[in-house]
Amino acid sequence: MTLRCLTTLIFIGISFIINGQTALNDTIFFMNGDILQCNIIDDSQIEVVFEFQKRKKRKQLGVHKSEIFGIINNGMKELYYKENEIVGDDLTISEAEVYIAGQRDARELYKTKKIFYTGLGVTLALSIAGEAGLLAMTVPIIIYPAAQYIPYIKIKGETIVNPNHKFNLIYAEGYEGVARGKRVMSALKGAAAGSVIGAFFYRLVLQ
Repeated sequence: MTLRCLTTLIFIGISFIINGQTALNDTIFFMNGDILQCNIIDDSQIEVVFEFQKRKKRKQLGVHKSEIFGIINNGMKELYYKENEIVGDDLTISEAEVYIAGQRDARELYKTKKIFYTGLGVTLALSIAGEAGLLAMTVPIIIYPAAQYIPYIKIKGETIVNPNHKFNLIYAEGYEGVARGKRVMSALKGAAAGSVIGAFFYRLVLQ
């Protein structure tokens, strides 16, 4: 065997070992719709401890079972969610799955760029027009995000992963809760950025 062949075999062997060590073989389905690939280390009566990858680094975390819908551990499925009206879990398992699907679709597919840039433009203009005064900078930051609680959330067909969920009220409830939260956060970020940029522009350029 030549040195080149031996080196290649060693490299392949090392790569195989590394890949085996870094593989994330388990899955956690959270109640908020998130799905995480991980390695489950401990599954106690109270919490699930797992290892996951974030920014090329391994991290370990423990999460209470009330935040988890179910898991796949070593290829075995286990459901944690149980219908319990006393603690507010009044949906059946199938209804909870639909509700969580709505949350997940909204988190991954609902877009709020328009909300952000509208807030940026409006508060920038108001900040400049108000001569970077305290009210001109702070009031829009409060009003614009708060206004996002008012409008109806339109669920576009292209953001619904499973067509069977269309017109499903339970799905819509899960979707709207997450979508509205995203609207509020985008509005807050856009309004804050616009106010700050407007104030700097007024004081450095116009004043």
